[in-house]
Amino acid sequence: MAEPQWKRIATDLESRIRSGEFPPGSYLPHRDQLRREYGGVATNTIAAAARALTEQLLVRRVANKGLLVLDPVPAIVDVPLNVLAPGGLWRWCCQRAGLVGDLVVTGVGREAATADVADLLDLRTGDEVVTRVRQATIDGDTVRLDWAYYPADLVKDSALARLAVTVAGTAAALADLGHAPAVVTHATVWTRPSTTSEAASLKLPRGAHVLAAERVVRDGQDRAVELVRFVANPQRIRIQVHELPFHPVAENPAPA
Repeated sequence: MAEPQWKRIATDLESRIRSGEFPPGSYLPHRDQLRREYGGVATNTIAAAARALTEQLLVRRVANKGLLVLDPVPAIVDVPLNVLAPGGLWRWCCQRAGLVGDLVVTGVGREAATADVADLLDLRTGDEVVTRVRQATIDGDTVRLDWAYYPADLVKDSALARLAVTVAGTAAALADLGHAPAVVTHATVWTRPSTTSEAASLKLPRGAHVLAAERVVRDGQDRAVELVRFVANPQRIRIQVHELPFHPVAENPAPA
């Protein structure tokens, strides 16, 4: 059976991207130009080829501009899931990969714990938890979405503002709240299809698979003090999980 036209075109465009003819940051030629280049094929043939390239994360559609060419071999950041550091861990991980990373707090508040959150934090369903939402970026692009949950009775009201703006790391946040040295006692990683909002935030094709992870941190009194869940772009982040529990809390690895 002959290979479909759209697949032949997608393969050729992939080769041209990987060869550097269309470098990262450039745009593929307009659809009509591509139709002419490939012998006057139908518009839906070019559209099918574009979808294939999008699913391979080789291009991304930008409104009113076209198909933006992405790096076919992007640098990957290795993230240790169960290492706690007083500050700078994400930025340091990015720096090791030759990238510029940042963490941005996008929200903080209080809500009732769902059954699964309550179970991991040794709470009852409906107990109040403090929540914090962050985005991790590489060179300005969001590559990871974080959700953190803290038992409300362990978070002093006066410290809530500090918690809201703390991006340096879990160890620093818990120290600010007066807790004893902490340890990761639960960490797991899996893959799943992204939700519509996750795909939009991470600039992935709708339904593309993401890395999902969660960890639970306990303090020196064996109290569950933090649950963190995140989803990440698997082309930009690789998650490492070492033997649990992890002792002691790591020192800040960031260069002075």
